[in-house]
Amino acid sequence: MSIFFKKMNQKETASWTKAAVTGFYATVLLLTADLAYGVLYERELVSKSAVLWTGMEAAFGSDLLYRWISAARANKENKPS
Repeated sequence: MSIFFKKMNQKETASWTKAAVTGFYATVLLLTADLAYGVLYERELVSKSAVLWTGMEAAFGSDLLYRWISAARANKENKPS
């Protein structure tokens, strides 16, 4: 599949793994809140498409954040004192 996508290095793979877990937990948390709200008030708190997009935004946003933090730490370690 290297025609369309470049191979991820180890830091990118670790970053994406953490980000995917973050997105999954954000989605589960929002679905749980929506379910509890639905049981109590008999209507939806948020739409299912909003849950999907929130989970995706959490995953991709946290991936960018994890990469930024990793790059900042690498620059700090390589900087001469």
